[in-house]
Amino acid sequence: MIGTTLVTTLVFSMDKFFHGDGGLWFYVLGFGSAYLYLHWDRALPKGRGVSKMKQHSFISERHDRVPQPKAKPSFGGMKPSNTDLRESQLAAPVADSECAPHQVGSPSSKSKDQKGNTAKLNYAVNQSAMRGDPAKTQDLLTNLENSGLESDATSYNLLMRAFCKANDIAGAEKVLERMIARGLKPNEYSFNTLMNAYAKSDDITAVEELMSRMFDSGVVVTGVSYAIAIHAWARHGDEQRAESWLNRMIGAGIQPDCVNYNSLIHASSVNKDADRAEYWFEQMRSKGVEPTVTSYTALVDACSKSLDVKKAEKWMQELLDLGIEPNVVSFSSMIDACARVGDLERAECWHGKMQEWGVTPNVYIYSALINACARSCDVEAACAWLEKAEVSGTSLDSVIYGCVINACGKADDTERAMKVFNQMRNQGIRTHVVIYGALARPFAYKGDYMQVEKIAEDMVAEGIPLNDYFLYMILLSYSRAKPRKADRAEAAFCKAIAEGVGINERVLKALSQAVGRARCSQLLEKYERDGMIKRGTLAAFQES
Repeated sequence: MIGTTLVTTLVFSMDKFFHGDGGLWFYVLGFGSAYLYLHWDRALPKGRGVSKMKQHSFISERHDRVPQPKAKPSFGGMKPSNTDLRESQLAAPVADSECAPHQVGSPSSKSKDQKGNTAKLNYAVNQSAMRGDPAKTQDLLTNLENSGLESDATSYNLLMRAFCKANDIAGAEKVLERMIARGLKPNEYSFNTLMNAYAKSDDITAVEELMSRMFDSGVVVTGVSYAIAIHAWARHGDEQRAESWLNRMIGAGIQPDCVNYNSLIHASSVNKDADRAEYWFEQMRSKGVEPTVTSYTALVDACSKSLDVKKAEKWMQELLDLGIEPNVVSFSSMIDACARVGDLERAECWHGKMQEWGVTPNVYIYSALINACARSCDVEAACAWLEKAEVSGTSLDSVIYGCVINACGKADDTERAMKVFNQMRNQGIRTHVVIYGALARPFAYKGDYMQVEKIAEDMVAEGIPLNDYFLYMILLSYSRAKPRKADRAEAAFCKAIAEGVGINERVLKALSQAVGRARCSQLLEKYERDGMIKRGTLAAFQES
């Protein structure tokens, strides 16, 4: 502004000076005005020329540049509670105090400083926890507290979550007790973190104890906590206990949502009860809760485990007719239903529909298709689907190769079974005892004990311990050898007992066929007397 005034005055004055009509006094007047203006501007207090509007604009701009906290993932696959959202915001970076100026030393100033320090502490704890070392995170929290920074419930919730992610529930429990000892009150998120960890470890008693502690502590319990308790029982197939928690939730004035009903459908699926799964599905719809793709998938899975392919197809088709986007799990459940009854043609038909919907198959799809081949003893089809799986670029595991080996074994195709096994080994896929058992099965039934022994040696060399199923295969091979190998069978049985391998009715039957019923009874009597097998084993064998 000053520069513009000077230039304008100068040009105007020079023009008058050179062209007359006023002469020199215009020149003097112009520069005199400029001098007075500059002198008056220097006399003003500094900063007075900047408007309040500009100051406000500058502060707002700085606030706009502050990183916004990211939304926290929903707890346990469920919608986050208000508590989750608040703690997510506290864990995020906060703006510098200078972005919102305040009078230093005032009560509001101290309160804002304290909140800012707590937020910084929580941010540091969260960053440490994300690195996956709860012990170091705990040391960090202690050091920050000792340095004068104030912690809150969020600080300890973050630390508990770090311990739970490391599968150290005992460590998380200690953090909760430490929080209470410091005079901090746990909130629902504190308890939910532990409850979810206990639910995953199948310790449902601990889940219910934590629910009781919440009620006793006066913590407001939301649907998230009830959902954890319901699903914990549903995973075990205890529909009655899961339903009791559903009723308690309703009694507390919380209406069940899709997640809760899906858990009860899953409980029915665990129990292989398609009728009860349909009951809970209809209950959900009658309450005005819209089923999701997960609801239909759980229902199809329940029908699959009940070996009711027609019901599975009915619900799967309804899912498609409603235009609900199916996923790979939905088709996997449907194809598995076909595989369980050995209906390869129908399984392949649903694979075609999956392609029509543009859903990319995964290893479970191929495993289900190969299982269908195995049940129908179609080795050619099983190998063809394995080849398609390899070409597709899908990340394969030992299970899918085991399905093909099992299909070969059921068809008594030992040569192709060994070929598929070596194919798996060449790809660097680590195997396990079930695969070795499937590989040994056709040789055992043929009485080719030497090949079974070789497979057993390879298994031990790979560090895989013997189990009861493979012991059965060894004894079966000795019993079917011509002539029978009673000495080898007895030696193998005694070695397995010494190694702590469990025995069952199938093992004893194979042993009896190999060494004779009388000698089998003598061995059982000896080991029962020595306390190496449980009492009553001999009696049960003699009654069989």
